Amino acid sequence: MTEKVVLVTGCARGIGEDICKFFKINGWRVFGVDITEAKHDHCDTSYVLDVSAPVTGDMLLCDIDRLDCLVNNAAKQVCLPVEKTLISDWKSVLDVNLIGPALLSKALLPLLKQTKGSIVNISSIHSLVTSKDIASYSVSKAGLAGLTRVSAIDFAKHGVRVNAVSPGAIDTPMLRAHLSTEEVERMGERHLVGRIGKPEEVAQLVMFLADNEKSGFITGQNIVMDGGASIRLSTEV
Repeated sequence: MTEKVVLVTGCARGIGEDICKFFKINGWRVFGVDITEAKHDHCDTSYVLDVSAPVTGDMLLCDIDRLDCLVNNAAKQVCLPVEKTLISDWKSVLDVNLIGPALLSKALLPLLKQTKGSIVNISSIHSLVTSKDIASYSVSKAGLAGLTRVSAIDFAKHGVRVNAVSPGAIDTPMLRAHLSTEEVERMGERHLVGRIGKPEEVAQLVMFLADNEKSGFITGQNIVMDGGASIRLSTEV
């Protein structure tokens, strides 16, 4: 059996690290990309590259000869309201969270066409409902959900599926950088399932969406996994 290959951006920690780990233990060859060096051993090969740089996709295309799944997970967050978000903030967040996935999807499409592979974009619950003081991140993730839909349409003729996963509160360094342990616990209690999510739960869903035998009839979807947080009216206690 031919070894399947996945490329995961934002591989160094958090959700990206767990995605790499889950694919690795399931027998896939894992390539990882991050702006910082990955210190774990879940990647067969890792690159220190900026996903928003136009040359990154072409560099990877020169080094990778097979690709069954591209996971666009790399993300940047700036926590500011619209009126305080600078042009530089908009540009840096949109470049990483939206333009980067678009450029990589385009550059690596030739490999995905050969395998009838798939793309999984890691969006966010903020693509659908959002909060104060997170303007550029929310807009970028809404854009990524939109990119998922148009890419699914454009790439269908090549047999390439494109889906998005929109996690809610997941226990990652990015979440804990902005919240205390007590705040994380209180947040978990407000979810219908009584806790926040785990990175490995996102990884399992990504793996499912990468598998043509298990999810071959799913494309263009933005799948929410948020412990039920977004389905309850904010006016209810």
